[in-house]
Amino acid sequence: MSKIARIKDNLVINKEIGIPYYYQLKQFIIKEIESKRWKSGQQILPEMKICEKLDISRTVVRQTIQELVNEGYLI
Repeated sequence: MSKIARIKDNLVINKEIGIPYYYQLKQFIIKEIESKRWKSGQQILPEMKICEKLDISRTVVRQTIQELVNEGYLI
């Protein structure tokens, strides 16, 4: 199994570096929002789909989403 997981062509979770998975996912989502590639009101992928595509736990995805809600990036 690859140590790098992808969602679409531009989301990569690198499992070989010491950066937590939630932080990598969070930074990707913020970048997509700030660059306007993701439009206001656009729905993100469901938690389970992200988990499956990136081979990461639901806890990681939920932590990421909760932090982004707390910071005002997602509702």
